[in-house]
Amino acid sequence: MDITSIIIIIFSFLIGSFPSAYFFGKKINKIDLTNKGSRNVGVSNLTQNTSIFMSLPVIFFDLIIKGFLPIFICSDSILSLDLNIKILCGMLSLIGHNWSIFLNFKGGRGIATLVGIILAIDYNLFVLFTGIISIGYLFSPIKDAALWWIISILCIPIYTIFLNLSVEVTIFTMMLSFVIILKRLVSNNEKNKTKLSLNLLLLRLFFDRDIYDRKKWINRDIE
Repeated sequence: MDITSIIIIIFSFLIGSFPSAYFFGKKINKIDLTNKGSRNVGVSNLTQNTSIFMSLPVIFFDLIIKGFLPIFICSDSILSLDLNIKILCGMLSLIGHNWSIFLNFKGGRGIATLVGIILAIDYNLFVLFTGIISIGYLFSPIKDAALWWIISILCIPIYTIFLNLSVEVTIFTMMLSFVIILKRLVSNNEKNKTKLSLNLLLLRLFFDRDIYDRKKWINRDIE
């Protein structure tokens, strides 16, 4: 592995680890996301406690700078690095975002970063991935974005097969999906620990919370 590859790998992890939503909330809006709303230090909680307009810079940063840029730098358009380096950069950026070294290994759910990675991998994959989410949310009676995001995330490897992308890309998307799923399953552990059960894990996986009622979850008390 040459020095260029090492530098871009380190860059990917560090830029992924930068807690953009937490930083923006703290410095611009004077909000500590760890004590507000869902307590998630990602863009969804920032939007919940401010507005979508205030979250746009963070969405751009997470999607383009964290997700898209590291893989684009590795591409034939710039450095022409090996596919394994692209995969490693994408994985480290997403892992860094979800478990930031600058925030005691807390982090967001990695959705915007994942979208940027998918956009860098293949534009048709990006269209299919986001299109399924949009159709499900707009035309289904279940208006819960968390559900449609995870359904499409689980299907990403299937999309790559449908689009006839390489086996390496399919394996890469399986790894990305695993990181998102793992974050959902372990992210809600707090001081008042809820006993793990199949029902709890399913709620976390499909709705990203420990109870079905979203309002009650967001407004819950945490000791």
